[in-house]
Amino acid sequence: MVFHGYYVVVATFVMNFVSLGTFYSAADFVIPLEDTFIGSGRGAITFLPTIYLSVALFSSLGAGLIQDILQKHGMSVAPVFTVGGLCIGVGTVGSSYGNSLGMVLLCAIITGIGIGWTGFTAAGVCVMWFDKNRGTMLLLAMAGAGVGDFFYSILVQKLLNVFTEKEGCSEDETSCEAWRPVMRVAGVISMVLAVASASFLRLPEPGEVEKHEEDHDEMDDDEIDSFLEKHYGSVGQTVIPEMDEGTELIQKQEGHHFTGGRRSSVATLGSAFRSRYNQTHHGTRSARFSEIVSRNSVVGNHASIRSRRSSSIAEFEALGMLPVRLSTLPDSTVEAPTAGLPYLSLSEVLNTKTTIALLLWTVLCAFVYTNFYVHLVAYAESVGMTADAGARALSLTGVGMLVGNITLGRVTDAVGPLAILKFTMMALTVFFFMWPYCVTSESLSCVALLFGYMASTQCSVPLIILADAFGETSPDSILTLLGILHVCKFPGYLLGPSFIGSVYERFGNYHIASVISGVGMLAGNLFLFMIPSTEEQNKMVMERHEKKLQNASNS
Repeated sequence: MVFHGYYVVVATFVMNFVSLGTFYSAADFVIPLEDTFIGSGRGAITFLPTIYLSVALFSSLGAGLIQDILQKHGMSVAPVFTVGGLCIGVGTVGSSYGNSLGMVLLCAIITGIGIGWTGFTAAGVCVMWFDKNRGTMLLLAMAGAGVGDFFYSILVQKLLNVFTEKEGCSEDETSCEAWRPVMRVAGVISMVLAVASASFLRLPEPGEVEKHEEDHDEMDDDEIDSFLEKHYGSVGQTVIPEMDEGTELIQKQEGHHFTGGRRSSVATLGSAFRSRYNQTHHGTRSARFSEIVSRNSVVGNHASIRSRRSSSIAEFEALGMLPVRLSTLPDSTVEAPTAGLPYLSLSEVLNTKTTIALLLWTVLCAFVYTNFYVHLVAYAESVGMTADAGARALSLTGVGMLVGNITLGRVTDAVGPLAILKFTMMALTVFFFMWPYCVTSESLSCVALLFGYMASTQCSVPLIILADAFGETSPDSILTLLGILHVCKFPGYLLGPSFIGSVYERFGNYHIASVISGVGMLAGNLFLFMIPSTEEQNKMVMERHEKKLQNASNS
């Protein structure tokens, strides 16, 4: 039977394909809307894509709350995504019949709600289905945004050309309103795909993910024997060091007594290791096995024992297989076990250094992040390129996102989400400064491709950071935190591109706009370097918890 989490990944892919494709393709309508609603100005016109995105971010918080209510009453969360798909269709088709810019933007609010209740919410469901390879699976699901960007940008521009020719008017003729039927076609496609995928989205049942992880985490016998042979000796060698007088031992494994260095002892140890490992570990098999090998060497050789997320003593005590000489362990290497971490309420999570820094980064970068996407097609025309060249460059940001989601997922799992987010966001800063120097179709397409590749981490990796930081101390708060992050983007996504449009109208080019975007991105990225590692975060939580207990006991 196929693990349902894989269906959720596919459904999340489709939701991102539809919702983000709708948003990115809005840039193709900027120039046609300027031609229809003369005198409105580019700053006002660009409210179309910014309303899509900002309303989507705000509405995603409401979607998360509704999901919580449905879950508490034992109901499916699929209706949330079904309603979201219907909103995208109704809002987009409604905008196509708007006789004024105000009516177009009013219907865009409905479309924005649909985007928030589909693509922006599905990621929160997807991340719950995986413990190991969480980064890879989530980024694969989020790759739908890149595919949607590519598909919708090309489709919308091609349809604009077709309907423009069908109506018998030139591209720059103000009476031509080819954008109206194009909006209708795109809206219907989006609605059908979103509604069809909604039924596959549900939260996992208790123990469903753990069972799947266990089934794929069984250690190979030869792998275990090789580990034991390497670290405890082969036949005829001593496996367990002799117990000197005064040496304290931790020996918790029931029914196993290690008395000598014979092969039977290795086999017995292997049996205990295999049993305990498969019972207590549900993370990535190779990662956990490698961690034990690299961080915990033979105690008989008096090597220090260190652990990244829990005490090595507690680790091996749980495995119940290794006698530890306490006299050989420096006090500084013994850290508080993860199991001792307290449960954090939402207010306590919001007061952590990780959350505060991530929120500040989100708020600042939101004012500049979407400027490139929203103004890309308009920028191409401002420097003498065709609308097709701008749409092609916009579609290449989707290709970059797709490739980034596929390749950067494994990199994220390998080097950590925080490190990859720092690198990619600093790269976006560089591309913002390079943007106005792209005066040919080739150079613009190249920067667009690289921009999309690096931007693929912007939506998904913060969720992984939150899951890593609070998955053990406040797992119920993760979806709410995701919604709060989205709400924090609301003012920036709504006002940023429109402000840049006003700057363009003031100076007649995008040079100043790019400098503003680059400086804003750089300022926001500085907060990423203030986010502590998961281990540091847990240590601060423990210290705060112990201080609270001490104050309570004193009072």
